[in-house]
Amino acid sequence: MYFYINLYLLFSIMGYFFEEILMFIIGKSYNSSVLYGPWTSVYGFAVYIMLIVYYMINRLNYSKKKEKIIYYFSISIVLSLLEGLTGFIIEKTKNVIYWNYDNYHFNIGHYMSLEVALVWGILSVISVYYVIPKIVKFIKKIPKSLTFLLTVIYVVDVLISLFK
Repeated sequence: MYFYINLYLLFSIMGYFFEEILMFIIGKSYNSSVLYGPWTSVYGFAVYIMLIVYYMINRLNYSKKKEKIIYYFSISIVLSLLEGLTGFIIEKTKNVIYWNYDNYHFNIGHYMSLEVALVWGILSVISVYYVIPKIVKFIKKIPKSLTFLLTVIYVVDVLISLFK
């Protein structure tokens, strides 16, 4: 249980900093999270989805190469749907549009595009096949007290953000 909470929090934090660094590189400034703290929840949910899709495909016993190809295309679609749903929910509940792919050649509405989907696929393959296996030991060593503290802070942040 603690492992999955830590994985969620870690990917939420990594996602926040990934987007902040990306915005710095391309010269834009905006808060990439609907929360106050340094976490972007969609990345936390995405890591669970990435693992669920990985385990579903892994059970089919394809060769590693074929498995990665199937995983890449599957997760590109699934995470794009998550991104589209997240953007829609944020717009309808917060009356804010955090991102808009209308200027992309292959966009599907404001919140999804083929170009971004392909990037999500690459990042997911890297995460599931290379990053997560390398950080499992680290995640398991995180003290339960730290997990509890971060979880409380996160939940308070979510509650404050929901009612602001």
